[in-house]
Amino acid sequence: MRENLPNKCGRKLMNNFRGEKLGYLWKFRRFPDSVSDPKYMRILVYLRNNGPCSSRELAETLGLGYGFTRRALQVLRRMGTVDVFLRPSHGLEDFDEPSP
Repeated sequence: MRENLPNKCGRKLMNNFRGEKLGYLWKFRRFPDSVSDPKYMRILVYLRNNGPCSSRELAETLGLGYGFTRRALQVLRRMGTVDVFLRPSHGLEDFDEPSP
């Protein structure tokens, strides 16, 4: 039986990062009309060729800084060229302290 893609990607991610918590998985949607930074194009080509992956995996594979990669993915998401494929089950809001 074929396993669904989120489970497959999640298992791949968990194996790659030795049990770290699962983060956002990003997927390619389309190429933009123009890109100002060639590093953005490297990210898009990698996502198109390798399927959904995390920002940490992108940063390590492409040799980019983790902060730059996260910001680049946010810009590319606003442009409509990438999208979030899988979100973590708990966001930062879930860990706020309860108000009295």
